[in-house]
Amino acid sequence: GQPPLPPRSNPLLMKMDPPAYVLWVLKTVKLAELEAALLVLDVMKVERLVNYMSENLRRGAGVELVARVSIFLVKTHKGQFASASSAMGAALADLRALLKRRLEGRREMVGFNLAAMKAAKRMAKGRREAKAGIGRGKELDDVW
Repeated sequence: GQPPLPPRSNPLLMKMDPPAYVLWVLKTVKLAELEAALLVLDVMKVERLVNYMSENLRRGAGVELVARVSIFLVKTHKGQFASASSAMGAALADLRALLKRRLEGRREMVGFNLAAMKAAKRMAKGRREAKAGIGRGKELDDVW
């Protein structure tokens, strides 16, 4: 027989898969409005959102935003999470592990970038001193 047809994309998702669409929506909503919307979600919707955020973390997409939304959800819905299903517990554990791994990677990247900025600062200072002539007694401004 013929191979199965690929699933049709939902036009409401603007040709994105659900996790990418959820991330796009999270990015486009103002923070105050996002927090208000997250407050009224029921546990089933929160569980779906957690699964979509986990998928985005697997892809390395929206790490900072997912971290912010996750922290807000855990703080505001922790009572509901305690009484939720074991599937929700597993989804939260997965999200936590993915967040930890992705945020550690971001921390390493920031450390690397800071080291590069310090090296650039030293090089710029050395060039300024060489240009101004060492020992002339001129004050040099720090560019960083």
